[in-house]
Amino acid sequence: MELFEICSHDFFTLPIRTEIPIEMVTKAAEQFFVSLFEDVSSLEDYFTKINTFEDIEVT
Repeated sequence: MELFEICSHDFFTLPIRTEIPIEMVTKAAEQFFVSLFEDVSSLEDYFTKINTFEDIEVT
């Protein structure tokens, strides 16, 4: 909850039950996650490039 209070302007909170198809929510979540890293273009790319915490700091 503290993260939500601090970063509430950076995230959208969706109810668990929603009218949006789960595939669309999953794809949006993946795109959001990947956008957090500069040199990562997909989840596969993330798992290839990011192996340690140091990799995250460099990326």
